[in-house]
Amino acid sequence: MRTLLAALVLSSFCATPVISQGQSAIEMGQQHVLRSSVMDENREILVTVPESYARTTIGYPVLFVLDGSSHILHATATTRTLAAARNRAPEMIVVAVPNTSGNRNRDLTPGAGAERFERFFGEELIPWVDSTYRTVPERIIMGHSLGGSFVTHALLNRPELFDVYIAASAPLWRYDSLAYDMLQGLQRAAKADVALYLTIGEEEWSQLRGGVERFAEALEAAGPDMVPNWSFVDLPGEDHSSTSQKTLYSSLETHYATYRFPYFEAQAELDSLGGLRAIEDHFARAASRFGYPVHPPERVLEAVASVYVVEGKHAEAMELAVAYKTAYSAWAEALINRTGYDLLQRGDVEQAIAAFKRNTMLFSDSPNTYDSLADGYCRAGDEEAARKSMLQAVAAAEERSHPRVEIYRTRAGQPCR
Repeated sequence: MRTLLAALVLSSFCATPVISQGQSAIEMGQQHVLRSSVMDENREILVTVPESYARTTIGYPVLFVLDGSSHILHATATTRTLAAARNRAPEMIVVAVPNTSGNRNRDLTPGAGAERFERFFGEELIPWVDSTYRTVPERIIMGHSLGGSFVTHALLNRPELFDVYIAASAPLWRYDSLAYDMLQGLQRAAKADVALYLTIGEEEWSQLRGGVERFAEALEAAGPDMVPNWSFVDLPGEDHSSTSQKTLYSSLETHYATYRFPYFEAQAELDSLGGLRAIEDHFARAASRFGYPVHPPERVLEAVASVYVVEGKHAEAMELAVAYKTAYSAWAEALINRTGYDLLQRGDVEQAIAAFKRNTMLFSDSPNTYDSLADGYCRAGDEEAARKSMLQAVAAAEERSHPRVEIYRTRAGQPCR
């Protein structure tokens, strides 16, 4: 959907984890320092990846956040909450761009400074993100206050940079060339097929409210052919300091309204929705809408798997795991393992062993698969086969320097006790 605008120019970077004091569940992100030729300075970049990132092979949309030090925590929490809340949005990579000392106005104010900052995004930051992380071609930018003015400027002057523009409480009354930029900018934005989410707080001062309201009126007057994908929300009871979090949450939830699949937890509920086929068709349509591959979320597949295992549909559970083992390998291995143990619990030892064997073939580098197969052999009374399986577990653990290697070695000596 997007093409790289220029070669990446990064003379050096380093990465260091940065933890916010008092934060345990959400980090401030992985810190990178990029040498920017465009800006002629080092730029700090903070990145948080989805909780599932390390165990999948899929790509993720990217949310770029201005005033990054102030907004990375709530942006990360918001994206994770939306993904966890019955898949109101896909998981996302969050790229927060902190300001350099004393230069916030220089970079974010519409005009020459904003133009140079947009070059930094297009020629350096975006290509670096795409080359460093597994991304899909959907980029979202969120800015609050002066950051919202920058978002508006980028929408009108470089709409190809992002797919979704979120501007909260932007002081557009100070955007001197707004009317001029809109003359050509709205046509460019329409051609790029971008989305704009614009908000203001009910309790913000009149000058700021007036600027945003006039911009919204101009968008309305331009008509749907010129600006087809935009919304303006006046947030009741909110002031300038409180609009950023609600804006981001509501904007992402609105943008991904068609992404969510209805909730289910029992076979009858799943059947009423059309079963697994309906889920796969739903996310295939989402892929067509968004223009990049969209896999059914891991949480939705897990709900299907739970239904299958509870209902004793072990073959279907195995097929599900195999179908998604490339995208969600850790989950697929765990599902086959769970299927095998459920078969053991139901007394079908032969089929349990077959499931465990399948897992060792699909995930031959995982010591846990051989450990589980040994459990199956022990239930069948075949201690020698269990010992051989445990020796394979030891070998796989040694190869990976697995933390449970000593436990596997001990069990290999007495596999069924």
